Amino acid sequence: MLLLGSRNCAAHRPYRLGLQYCSGWPTPGGASDFLTAFLSAVAERADGTDTPEEEKSRLRRFIEAANGAPKELLAEITTKLIEGQAGR
Repeated sequence: MLLLGSRNCAAHRPYRLGLQYCSGWPTPGGASDFLTAFLSAVAERADGTDTPEEEKSRLRRFIEAANGAPKELLAEITTKLIEGQAGR
């Protein structure tokens, strides 16, 4: 499947699928997936044996706050973050 508007890449802009694949543009469900992976990474860091106790405490408070927030709010914030990283 061709991801560009034509074979001449310099003359045409890539389609959305091409930008999602090559440039990290958001995908449907991407915010949820990112949020889940992000919170898992934070929890893993909080449980790490080499993580200082003060940092563990801050990370656990962050996780508690994130778990108490509506998922729709966190997904919206995550979407804006991803879009900002993609230059949108």
